[in-house]
This record gives sequence, structure tokens and C-alpha cells, in this order.
Amino acid sequence: MNGTGTAVAAPEARTDRYVAAAAWTGAVLAAAALVALTGYTSRDPDSTVYAGVAARLSTEPLASWIAPEWWGHWGFEGPFREHPAGILLLPAALGRLGYPAPQAAYAVNAGFQALSLVLAGALAAAIVSKREARALTWMLQLILIAFVFRIRANQEYAVLAGLLAALYATERSRVRPAWAVVTAVAFAWVLLVKGVFGLMVPALGALWLLARDRPGQSVPAARPRRAWVALVATLVVLPALAVGYEALYQRVTGQSFLAFYGGPRLDAAAVVNDLWLRWPVNVVWYCGRLIWYALPWSPFALGACAIWVVRRAGVTRSESFDGLRFAVLASALLIAAFAAADRRADRFIFPAYFFFGAAGAVLATRWSPRLSRVVDRLDRPWVPAAFWMALFLLRLASGPHLPRLMMR
Repeated sequence: MNGTGTAVAAPEARTDRYVAAAAWTGAVLAAAALVALTGYTSRDPDSTVYAGVAARLSTEPLASWIAPEWWGHWGFEGPFREHPAGILLLPAALGRLGYPAPQAAYAVNAGFQALSLVLAGALAAAIVSKREARALTWMLQLILIAFVFRIRANQEYAVLAGLLAALYATERSRVRPAWAVVTAVAFAWVLLVKGVFGLMVPALGALWLLARDRPGQSVPAARPRRAWVALVATLVVLPALAVGYEALYQRVTGQSFLAFYGGPRLDAAAVVNDLWLRWPVNVVWYCGRLIWYALPWSPFALGACAIWVVRRAGVTRSESFDGLRFAVLASALLIAAFAAADRRADRFIFPAYFFFGAAGAVLATRWSPRLSRVVDRLDRPWVPAAFWMALFLLRLASGPHLPRLMMR
């Protein structure tokens, strides 16, 4: 490289980031406009509830937003305490600003989708080549679960975005522990959206550090011990948020949120009952879902796992990367945790599809010369956003038909 190579590369990289940011912003704004103009509503029951409750909440006094109600959705009345109110707040605010309230949750979800894809690429850039990381932002849009959840109003992408933000900040904290503040904020967000299941954030953060901090593999100025301390310190968010949320909820309603959420909602007795019979069956069920919904990339991740088992010493050098290790560990953790529940659903392990799919996509790029050439041709900063917009339009035009083709 010549003496000016670095100077030239830096402005080009900066320009690419600006182009990508503009493309994503334009795509999300266009999607929000289309959702509003078409009056889009989903047939998904969860989306219908969240969109409807958020729309009604936008008309209520701000002081009561922490205590939404069912308002007749699913035939229920009374307090809505399935989870904390986090997933409802941004759509309610958007509706309050004048956007069509029934569609606000779908527009916000489009933003979380875009953010999730951008964060997935940024996180991947820490462990794979920049080219492979950029490709992930469009390759992940092709996994089956992405087609099913293309236009929804539920929690999954909001949780995924918060989780990826926490993992990205955890990675950055290996060099600068101050990034743990971002991890803490992301942890708080996932707790506000998903409740106690937000504990997956520090658990997956720990798996990330385990996958990254191995003998013989480090980054300049990395401080793995400080990163661990910073991650553990973020656990203070849980009790602090629980106490604050409970106090505010009681002030508004005169009732306890935690008494219901920690009792009838979670129902620990139902979880323990017949656990020894239910857990292995659910593990097999979720493993099948993982392979199906992470298609078309899951077979490549499975192939790498098979090579590891056969050789008992890791995959070959060209196939060895921390992402595969993390994807397998993270998917196993999510499956093991949610298999213990007394009910199961595809969406419970939603992040696992993206972890496993991302690992498989990188391996597919490395193993397939034809796909590698496609990746080279599509390596443009605006392509992922344009790709997302095209798939969004396809989903909008297909109505209820396309997602059903992806379901088993």
C-alpha cells in the first residue's frame, strides 16, 4: 500500500457510512409512510394487541403510560401486565405526535428491524472481515423467520436490537470499559420490553466474552478482566429498574405490578411441574425450529459443527471464527432456558435464529465461490437498505400469504 492509501481509505469508509445511514433512514421513513398510507394491520394476534393497546395509550395522559390496560383486546379488560410497558411507549409517542396511531407500532418495528441489521453487521465486524460483516446486513434478511416477522408490531425485533446493542457495547468494553454504560442502557431497555427474560442480556454478554477472550486471541489494549467487571456491574440495573418501576406503577394505579408479574404471570409452579418430561421434548422441538427458521444458512453452521465433532479439535483454519462458537453457545443457552417453560413458541428463541443464521451465512460465503462473487457484486453501502425495502414491499403486496408459506 502506498503512503496515501490509509488517508484515501478513511474518507471512503466515512462516505460509505454516510451513504448507508442515508439509505437506511430513507428506507425506514418510506416504510412508515407506506404503512400509514395503506392502513396496514397484521393478522398476527400479538401484533394486533400491541398495536391496538399502543394506539389507545397514545390518547391517555402521559402519567398513566406506565399502566396500560387491555381495553377489550383479546376480550380482556383491566390492567395489561403481560410485560412492562416498554414495547408500547415509542408507538404511543409516535401516535401522540400525529402519526396514524393504529399503524404506529408497525412503523416503530420497522425502525427496530433496520437497527438490528445494522448492529448485527457492526458486531460481526469485530470477528469477521469487513466484507463479510457488510454482507450479513442483507444475508440475514433472507432467513425464513425474517419473512414471517417482516411487518409486525410485537416485541421480537425490539428485544433483538437491544440485545445486539448490549453485545456490541460489551465487545467495545474489552478496550474501553466505559462502554458498559451502553450495555446497561440496552439491558434496561430489554427489561422494559421483555421483563425478567431480559436476563438473557448479561448471560449472552458473558458468552460473548468467553468466545472472544481465548488464549492467543486478543485485541490491542484489550482489558478482558475489566470487561467482565463492567458486565457484572450492569446487573445493578435489574433491581434498580424493578424498584423504580414498581414505585411508579403503584403511584399511578395503587396496585403492585411485581405482585402479579412475579406470581400469576410467571407461574413458577407451572414451570416446575413435569419439567423432567417437558424439557427434553421442548429442546428437540426448538432445535428443529432453529434449523428451519435460520434457513438457508443453517446447514452451513450445522456442517461446521459436524466437522468440529468429527475432528474433535475445531474446524479448519479458514472456518474457525469466534462467531460460530458464540452462535452455538448462545443458541444452546436460549433453547435450554426456554425449553423449561410450560408453553413454547417459535418467537421465544428469536435471537437464536439470527445468531445461527449469521454464522452459517459467513461460512456459506467462505465455502461457496459463486456466493462469494455475489457478495462482491453487492458490496455497496446502499444495498442492504435497498434490499430491505424491496422485501418490505413484497411483504406489503403479499398480504397474509407469504408468511404462511414459511410456517410449518
